[in-house]
Amino acid sequence: MQDEPTRETILLAVARFLGQEVRPLVTDPKVSFRLLIAAHLCASVAQECDGEDAQNREELARLRGIFPDLPEATAMPAMKRAIAEGNRRLAAKIREGLSPDEEALVTKHVQNTLIEKLAVNSPRFVVGGEIGP
Repeated sequence: MQDEPTRETILLAVARFLGQEVRPLVTDPKVSFRLLIAAHLCASVAQECDGEDAQNREELARLRGIFPDLPEATAMPAMKRAIAEGNRRLAAKIREGLSPDEEALVTKHVQNTLIEKLAVNSPRFVVGGEIGP
């Protein structure tokens, strides 16, 4: 793995180049729009990379609060597998029905995960009050 520049730095540089230098030169509206999308995607992926480790650790910790037998994982591939397994089990548990205690724990987990995921692509996203009914 390279130290500098980071993946995030490279993607943000590409996003800026496409959006600020290339797009103004393009006269075809369809191509211009596609450049805007490409720049946005590069910036979004950079933001996802930047906070991915911490976000995955937090999500796995919450899932382990629901399913204590989920494996503890520190390496990213193992962590992603554990999160995927936890989410599969969580979906099945929700379909089966939750006890009131489980419902509170699951609701809090889903809310926190949603907030974290929305904040990646919308850094100005602010939760005012509660999410939910």
